[in-house]
Amino acid sequence: MLLTGHAECVRIVKKFNLPLLVTGGGGYTKENVARCWTVETGVLLDTELPNVSAMITKLQGLKYRPSPVQLG
Repeated sequence: MLLTGHAECVRIVKKFNLPLLVTGGGGYTKENVARCWTVETGVLLDTELPNVSAMITKLQGLKYRPSPVQLG
C-alpha cells in the first residue's frame, strides 16, 4: 500500500470519532516506517506536512550513536 493509501485509511477511521489507539507497523525499512508514521501522525493531528520523503532523505545521513557508559 502506498503512503497516501495508509494515510487515507487513518482519515477514514478517524471520522468515526471514537477513541483511537494507534500502535506500530508500516514498512520494511526504518526509513519507510519513519515516513509512514510521520504522515499518519500528521493526519491524526489534523496537520498538513511538507514533503515527508524529502525530510526523511535529508535526515538519513544523521546517525544516532549512544554515548558510552562509564561504570565506577
